[in-house]
Amino acid sequence: MTHDFAVLCTIAESVLVHPAIAEDRAIRLKELIKKCRCLNDHRVRIVHGLWFVGPKEGRLFRAPKGKIETKVYYEKADEVANLADQANSLRDELPNILYAL
Repeated sequence: MTHDFAVLCTIAESVLVHPAIAEDRAIRLKELIKKCRCLNDHRVRIVHGLWFVGPKEGRLFRAPKGKIETKVYYEKADEVANLADQANSLRDELPNILYAL
């Protein structure tokens, strides 16, 4: 893919949210796209962060581009598992919004 996820979200919103669809559906689509953007922020941390894993625990250190300070994320494995579950539920929401009667 040549575009990052945030750009694709913007494109999806401009294509899917148009005057011809019902207002409630447009609101639901915008909210879904907002949730997807937020989940993508977690994905970026997980994929591009520096992981330290010990025998009983692990944590992720992430320093955004252009910054020196780091922040610790996901000290409990359940946090990442919950994000995966959230991704699955978001994936299932789109057809429900687009094809709702």
